[in-house]
Amino acid sequence: MAKDIIIKKSDLYKNGYYKEDSLDVNVNIKSETNLGIIKFKKGVETTKGIYLGNGCGIKTGEDIKARGSIKAGKDIEAGWHIEAGGFIEADGGIKTDGGIKAGLSIVCKKELSFKYQLFAGVCTWRKLEDDDLIVKCGKLNAPEGKIITGNLIETSIKEEQKEIIIDGKTIKISKESFEELKKQFCG
Repeated sequence: MAKDIIIKKSDLYKNGYYKEDSLDVNVNIKSETNLGIIKFKKGVETTKGIYLGNGCGIKTGEDIKARGSIKAGKDIEAGWHIEAGGFIEADGGIKTDGGIKAGLSIVCKKELSFKYQLFAGVCTWRKLEDDDLIVKCGKLNAPEGKIITGNLIETSIKEEQKEIIIDGKTIKISKESFEELKKQFCG
């Protein structure tokens, strides 16, 4: 029996790209934690699932396909389409320039963005429950897209803030602004 692929820090270039342009495998794809966004120039496909650890997301130039489920501790982003036989879940956002199809629910904490159609709860391998039809996100951003199957729940995005002290005054800024300042002044 083939072993799962476990993506490690040593498998990534400094810019976050994986050592291979794409993956097309018959095993689960997993990762160590806190690797950031794992990037692929082309697509990722597996007959099993994609389960990325806390602090890990995925970004591809083409499709992301899994016969099982797709779960990421950060964002999931595909240049073309995202497809899973099970659920799709991201602690960040989900974005594609194509469509999204999931056998079960689609859930993300931030923005859900797609260009064409979204299908949730289209599995044929078991009886569907109400939860299998959930499309839950912080914010939907699909001006051209359409949810064909699935029940939308928008929860709103709570912007994380950091406190900084300037001239003895405490100021709250967005996490993104904090990270940008940190890069500019701390390297």
